[in-house]
Amino acid sequence: MFSATMPKEIRELAAQWLTDPVHVQVAPDAEPAEKIEQSVYFVEPRQKSRLLANFLQNMPSTRTLVFSRTKHGADKIVRNLNREGIQAAAIHGNKSQAARQRVLAQFKSDRLLVLIATDIAARGLDVDDISHVINYDMPHDAETYVHRIGRTGRAGAEGIAVSFCGRDERPCLRSVERLIRNTLTIEQHEYSQGTEQSESQSPAVPHGQKPIRRKSRQGRPKSKGSFQRGGRKAGKPKAPRANTGKPQAGRPKSGKAKISRRKAGKSKLKATT
Repeated sequence: MFSATMPKEIRELAAQWLTDPVHVQVAPDAEPAEKIEQSVYFVEPRQKSRLLANFLQNMPSTRTLVFSRTKHGADKIVRNLNREGIQAAAIHGNKSQAARQRVLAQFKSDRLLVLIATDIAARGLDVDDISHVINYDMPHDAETYVHRIGRTGRAGAEGIAVSFCGRDERPCLRSVERLIRNTLTIEQHEYSQGTEQSESQSPAVPHGQKPIRRKSRQGRPKSKGSFQRGGRKAGKPKAPRANTGKPQAGRPKSGKAKISRRKAGKSKLKATT
């Protein structure tokens, strides 16, 4: 049996059914071609479609192969690119054999320059002059990454492999870097705000705990009815009364008036008795 890729499950199945099987390997696993330039874009999932459209519109390329993790995701990428005026097509398991062959024929010619594919549909894909391979979704299996980017840089040619990595796909990226024993180059772009910057500047917070936001008390006006120290309400300060020089109604002007009233009351009491 000859195969460009030999997953671990297939090797185990062959060992169960074959008698003394011999495994001949041309090149060791997990070694991408040396002339493939590998880089990663840290981007939120909701910004991946914009980043892909911007990348394809501004990056000169011959043929670009974009990998999606799911069939539904591949069709969605095609719709988004078509809205941006970029012609693209998808191949996956839900497409008929005739439809896949028709799309591949267009991709091998100059009529279609962007192809969206899933991992299963792309196995055994042999197309020359693929300049770019884009991992729209990071693969769960690190070996799949090596098979993906192996579609470019063939026969000693140069190639470019780009990966879009979301916040939840960081463990997949670390697995890839451990497997290939190399660190991917981080590319900066306009959609990277809020991903790398927020993680590098924010303090470390334990998992599952929300960061504490401290509010400044300076410059905050106290609302009416709030309490100050000492239990008194903080209300509006009372304006001083204007001194007009006239006695107020119902109130004595001085202490002498109070004494005269008391004497008048005592005299009335004696008269009645």
